[in-house]
Amino acid sequence: LLPELPKLVTWVRFPSPARLIS
Repeated sequence: LLPELPKLVTWVRFPSPARLIS
């Protein structure tokens, strides 16, 4: 799996404007 997968899952479960910008 991709190393960034955990980040993606977190983003999907807990969307945040900061993550959208970053």
